[in-house]
Amino acid sequence: MKLEPLGYHRRVADTLVYREKDLWGWFQSDKFADQYQREAQLRLSKSAIQLGRDANANNARRYELAEVARDKLGLAADIVLYQSQDSGGAPNAMLHYIPGQITVEFAGRVLELLDEDELLDLLGHEIAHYKLYQDDGGRHHTAVRLVHWICRREDCPSTWLETARRLSLYTEVYCDTAGYIVTGNRDVSIRGLAKIIADFKDADAKTYLAQAETILAQEKTGSQGLSHPELYIRAKAIANREALDEQAFEASLVPLIEGPLDIDALDVLGQETLEELSRSLIDLFTRPEVNRTDAVMAHARQFFPKFRWPTKTSNTTIALPDVTPQTRDYLAYVLLDLAHCDQTRAEDALATALVIARQSGLDAAFRKIARKELKKTTDEMAKFERHGLTVLGGAADA
Repeated sequence: MKLEPLGYHRRVADTLVYREKDLWGWFQSDKFADQYQREAQLRLSKSAIQLGRDANANNARRYELAEVARDKLGLAADIVLYQSQDSGGAPNAMLHYIPGQITVEFAGRVLELLDEDELLDLLGHEIAHYKLYQDDGGRHHTAVRLVHWICRREDCPSTWLETARRLSLYTEVYCDTAGYIVTGNRDVSIRGLAKIIADFKDADAKTYLAQAETILAQEKTGSQGLSHPELYIRAKAIANREALDEQAFEASLVPLIEGPLDIDALDVLGQETLEELSRSLIDLFTRPEVNRTDAVMAHARQFFPKFRWPTKTSNTTIALPDVTPQTRDYLAYVLLDLAHCDQTRAEDALATALVIARQSGLDAAFRKIARKELKKTTDEMAKFERHGLTVLGGAADA
């Protein structure tokens, strides 16, 4: 089993390269990388104590385990381990990214809490941060730094804040799977996580995984974590990594981390998805010649300034993903506004909109909104829909 950057990492990096070409070049530059490296090393030297490999048998064994994790992940850099000076901190570990040197800092009593297998898993997790930043020519490290820089701007759009959050969540799951790859033992990975997060030495993997399954049977909103997914999500993700092939595993992460597409909490990728859904609805509505009026064109260009009438090769259906009720209502309103913007063709427009709503999985939301906004009865709506089927019947030849 090979550790590769997740699709989310790659899509965010691609988006940044496309949208922020000049900034990407700056953050990728050697000058900036050298500055980052010097600052990271200085911060660590001030706040932590380096563990000498030859100081004692415990430290020697910790380095041996780190080398096992490093080698299993296909890396070759030197390793330096540190213990935080913050004696009151929670048990934890973190990677300080210094190119050419895998630098891991332990915090709190984490080294006392874990057995050797669990420590190997933890080291695999932390070293995976280094691997992610090295892979694909360092583009994922560039992406993380650039996203965080954008988020510090005073006028930062909320979509970038949500992107930064999700990027962190996906990275932690990626690193959790690295720990599993290194140990080859699902229960070790889950148990080690539970011990660290709860600061509880007697955590049990199978018991907690059953607890996680119970939570997820009822909880469908995705992770609410700011930097790390909730423990139950991480446990389930590790279990999925054991049970599923790579493609199915990545698909399983979407409901765990992102949840339904939510217009009130879009990242940049979700924003693109919602734009594509909106465009698809407009294309479907304007396939029939009868709906191609000046008023409809003007309205469509409020969404997409370069909008043109769809061609014969345009999509004739929409695959609606899992969406929140608020997102479903938004899409229904997009369709209703199209149907209502040209009063000279109101009946044909509403008729086709009703059919499109049913075919697109927006039927209930659209009918509710249309009845409310247009003051139409259920019988009137049914009559319009029957007419819409006739109108759309000739749309393929439009």
